[in-house]
Amino acid sequence: MVEVGSWVGAVPSHSARSIRVSARIGPCTRAPRRSTVSDAVGTSDGASSATSGSVSAVASGPASGNAVVSELQPNKERARKGRREKRAKGHLRGVIPLCATATAGRLNDALNATMAPLMGLPDLGAPRFSVPAAPDAFFGRDRLLADLTAALERGERLLTLVGPGGIGKTRAALELCRRLEATVEAADGVWFCDLSDARDGMQASDVVARTLGLDTKERDLGPALAGCGRVLLVLDDLERVVAELAPLVQRWLDDAPELRVLATSRERLRLRDELVFEVEPLGVPELDDPAAMLGSDAVRLFLARASRRRTLDADAVATTLGAIVRHLEGIPLAIELAAGRIGSLGPTQILAEVARGLDGLGAGDRSRPDRKATLRRTLEGSFELLDPGERSALARLSIFAGGFDADAARAVLGARAPAGPSAATWLEALHDKSLVRVLHEPRLGETRYSLFESVRAFAAEHLSPDDRRAAIEAHTHHYAGLSDALTRTLSARHDARAAASLSLECENFTLALERGVDRAAAARAGLALEGALTTTGRYEPALAFVDRVVEAARASGDRRLEVRALVLRAEVRRRRNTVEAEVDLRAAFELASTIGQLEGRVARSLGVVARDLGKFEEAEAHLVRASAEVDPIAAPREAAAVELAWASLERRTGRSEAALTHAERALATARAARDGLLEGRALLLVGLVLDDQGALEPALDRMEQAVTLLRAHGDRWMEEVGLNALGLLHFELGRPDEARAAFEEARTICEDSGFFAGLACVNGNLGWLEIAAHRLDRAAAQFDQAVTQAHAVGFSFAEAQFSASLGAAEALRQRVDAAEAAFERAERVAATCPSPTLRLSIDTLRGLLDLACRRTIEAEQRLAAAERSPRLDGDGRLAVRVLRRALDTSPATPPDEVRLLLDAEARLLLFGPVSISLARHPSLWRMVEALVSARERAAALDVDALFAAGWPGERIGRRAARNRVHVGLSTLRKLGLSGVLVNDDDGYRIAAHIAITAR
Repeated sequence: MVEVGSWVGAVPSHSARSIRVSARIGPCTRAPRRSTVSDAVGTSDGASSATSGSVSAVASGPASGNAVVSELQPNKERARKGRREKRAKGHLRGVIPLCATATAGRLNDALNATMAPLMGLPDLGAPRFSVPAAPDAFFGRDRLLADLTAALERGERLLTLVGPGGIGKTRAALELCRRLEATVEAADGVWFCDLSDARDGMQASDVVARTLGLDTKERDLGPALAGCGRVLLVLDDLERVVAELAPLVQRWLDDAPELRVLATSRERLRLRDELVFEVEPLGVPELDDPAAMLGSDAVRLFLARASRRRTLDADAVATTLGAIVRHLEGIPLAIELAAGRIGSLGPTQILAEVARGLDGLGAGDRSRPDRKATLRRTLEGSFELLDPGERSALARLSIFAGGFDADAARAVLGARAPAGPSAATWLEALHDKSLVRVLHEPRLGETRYSLFESVRAFAAEHLSPDDRRAAIEAHTHHYAGLSDALTRTLSARHDARAAASLSLECENFTLALERGVDRAAAARAGLALEGALTTTGRYEPALAFVDRVVEAARASGDRRLEVRALVLRAEVRRRRNTVEAEVDLRAAFELASTIGQLEGRVARSLGVVARDLGKFEEAEAHLVRASAEVDPIAAPREAAAVELAWASLERRTGRSEAALTHAERALATARAARDGLLEGRALLLVGLVLDDQGALEPALDRMEQAVTLLRAHGDRWMEEVGLNALGLLHFELGRPDEARAAFEEARTICEDSGFFAGLACVNGNLGWLEIAAHRLDRAAAQFDQAVTQAHAVGFSFAEAQFSASLGAAEALRQRVDAAEAAFERAERVAATCPSPTLRLSIDTLRGLLDLACRRTIEAEQRLAAAERSPRLDGDGRLAVRVLRRALDTSPATPPDEVRLLLDAEARLLLFGPVSISLARHPSLWRMVEALVSARERAAALDVDALFAAGWPGERIGRRAARNRVHVGLSTLRKLGLSGVLVNDDDGYRIAAHIAITAR
């Protein structure tokens, strides 16, 4: 007897029936060529010529190949008992070389043709790589394919790609097969089995058998697969038969130790060795950056599919394409269907169509199976696989916007919920079927859920009116309750977890407000976003949102809610229009007074707005009331906010020591409460006050700490303020590059968030960098833009400050008339928000105009007055620095005597070549006389004294009186006395170098 695989001698022709096949025959050997028995036979160095002749005689005789093989088979009785078949199944690995002759090859072909089917073995003439050709170019999925390849290399045997219909599971599986074709992982073969038409486990098993060339029933497929070696079996689209096929797959894996299976399904198999990979959408661009858009996988896919029908100028339509793929959430099927419409519609039209929903993607693709021709049909197929309870649960979950947590799902699913499983069970079941996505939120350490927008829209169509009404009501009340809880938490201190919850639920709070089933509950839900609306987000959407909150609160009849809503709207409006914010706050204060609640909170906000408007006395009165109302123990956060408001007011009025005291109190309170957001705001104010006092390095340290904390807690508004302050401080320290980087970062925040008041400051501050670089034209343009923006939002302080800055730039350009006009505007606006520090800064910058007019003595006097002033803040120091540099570089001029002649009878002033008639301005004449009289006493006059002189005996409000005086002085300067009248710490006076003669 001669054993194949251990050939030891010659074999006569009659001994063929005694051959025992002990090696495994598979559909593929490890050689990279066509796998047949003849390939496996090969040659043997130990074969003799007698052997060759004997086998040749058998194989080349008149008998057919079947007859030859029948000589090798056992008798029927032994076959029925299965003794020989049992030995062969699972152990045949291919016939080891018999001989080196062509006759042996014909014998092997015969074995392959007849013996394999009888023994349940694969057709060894089938190709080793049986995978459909890739239909088109493949995009993205690099991480997924790398993870799949790594899993196969480390020995994982069951991999499942799961995801909703149209997400690209099949295409990813095909790409993996293509990449494996030339690797050792595919040495024994890769077979792709399309199970989309199978309706039960038997049909699926038949598809696998046919693909591998097997003629075996399902119960025998495992042992037969054991004869295939280290192969990869791809089971595609098996969700319709997953329940029946999963046990069979497990049996195949048990019977065939070297078998690997890659499955694609909308539902996982739930087997013990299964490794699940969730196929995510293609990457979509997040920013409106054309380069980023064109580089995203989703846009590349769109362009590739669209190119078959039309050539697009990608650069020109990049923004539109980015919007299309974002709307389609990166789902490949949806993108391909949308791209298919490019032949008749332009990108803008396609964007409008996809915004319509599922039916905006067109009639479908006839080259696809009917159930995959459109996204709607794909979703219908997924919906059909759900049981009634799962369909009902999915429909109710469609009322959420964005993500949601388990508590929210429980509240909604509990409304008219199907009897039986809990909300967690429904969520798990729907996630297993790839209809609910699981999101792991690192900030909360919790699991959240969401639906693709296409799934949500389709499921919403199956929500009955009664279920919809009940679910929406449950949704609104859940988020109203969450709003109350988060507001209570955040009113005590800034809790990072609560703030993260708020940011994650923005869409649901918004939706609860818009639906408005219960107006009070809707308003409460909207009020939850107070922190987000006042620190992040774009201005216009935020204002539209708070308008709806106010409307809902008023409709509810709850005055307390209305007060809170008005305060919220005022906080948003203050970012752009301080006057409108004041209107809301006055209305809120009246309401609060009638109900005896929230008066302290409203008073504090009124104080802040009054400060911004330059109404310092009024601001002080409001803050006194706010301080009396707040309880530092019960409400430490509100107490700290009041301290910060005081600090800001004291700083604006030039009382830096008092400002620092209030700011440090707020900082201590914030640290005691472990409130990082409040600590960041307090640190920023401490840094600003230190900067005003000239302690630059300590100020820099506090500001950098502040910006870090504010950025970490998402307070974009105050982060922008901090970056502006940091930029000015770097500029003062002689670090222009660091200053520009801070300003540019602040500008990005302002542009993204709609903070136009901050944008005015950024542009103005950038103007000073241009002056330092001697780019005066660009500096003037920056200042002019800042003035326009500040005026548009009612930011009077910044308008006055940057009008003076514009005047300085024009003076340096020797454009005297333009400079004079800019300074006049600065003084006119500054009169509406009288601030000593602002007044000092404007007067100092006017020294540059004096230099342009060759009034060097006046410029030097302004510089000296500024340098000895105790109210010199950061803006003032900047003005001093610029003026000193201009004086140091200006040519010396002789100190000509300047004489002021007063003609009392004609009320005429003669100032050098200038003749000024005040015959029609008796109040102005009386002010000049008072100033001349004070000059004789070496005294100065304050605003009250000048008003008493100009309008003797008249009684009006102090604010109106101050305004008259400032307008009068501005008029005198405009008439030609700009170099005569000066203002210092003691008040207004006639400059010391002016010689006065009266007649």
